[in-house]
Amino acid sequence: MKFIRICVLIIVCISLSGITVAKDSTDVKKITEKKRYPLEVNFAIGGSISGGNNSARTAMLDSELQKRYTRFRIRVNGKGAYGEASYSDGPWIESTNNWLISSRVDWFTTSQLHSFLFTEGAMQSNQYRGYWLKNSVQGGYGVKLFSSSDLIDLSLPLGIDYAREMLVVDNGQKPENFSAVLKPELTVTFNSHVRYRQKSNLFMDLGNEEDYRIDSENIIDVMVTKAFSLRMAYSISHYNKPRLIREVDQSGQQTGNRIRARPTDHMFTTSVMISL
Repeated sequence: MKFIRICVLIIVCISLSGITVAKDSTDVKKITEKKRYPLEVNFAIGGSISGGNNSARTAMLDSELQKRYTRFRIRVNGKGAYGEASYSDGPWIESTNNWLISSRVDWFTTSQLHSFLFTEGAMQSNQYRGYWLKNSVQGGYGVKLFSSSDLIDLSLPLGIDYAREMLVVDNGQKPENFSAVLKPELTVTFNSHVRYRQKSNLFMDLGNEEDYRIDSENIIDVMVTKAFSLRMAYSISHYNKPRLIREVDQSGQQTGNRIRARPTDHMFTTSVMISL
């Protein structure tokens, strides 16, 4: 519970400081009301190379939809990959079971956009993370810094995550899990052509404080034209207590033994992004 107390204290302090800034900045509300937020639709098509529990070389499609209103923000994301993967140092085999669909809604509780409530739902499948199907729901509260800036956007949401998994290897582990989750998000717009984004999820099992995992994604978008951009992304996932997986020998056959998965997976992606 120490992790939760520290996160709550940080967010409360930042939120209070944000309220003070908002009172001193009489033009923030006027600026916000004048803004118009068009619908953003992006499609990224490219390739990825990953390592960890599996080494993969895949073609991928990543779609993003975002719509901002004065007090609401809606985001929908879909990902899919197809290619070859070497599971547990075995031979290269066809890999298709890798996809994700998620949606998130933020409701800003103040006209200065300094704080918000959020809810998020996701459905995904990833054999190499140890599950055939995973459904999750999140909800919580967050603060947003630099609300009046068009160059820097920093959000610190804190909430509860409920996940239910259909495991690849049923070794008696509980299929349901409740975790505290901290979701820092940073966007830095260097100029009209270059943008950097960082999204992380830090989970701590509410039943066991020593069981945690970290998912982080770093993205750089370089705009070539208004419609086309080059995207480079690096993702890393770390589980301090990885699941048991089926051991595969060099011929690709299962040995019947169960071994611990590697704690860290990473993936590097290059793609071309189309904006509509």
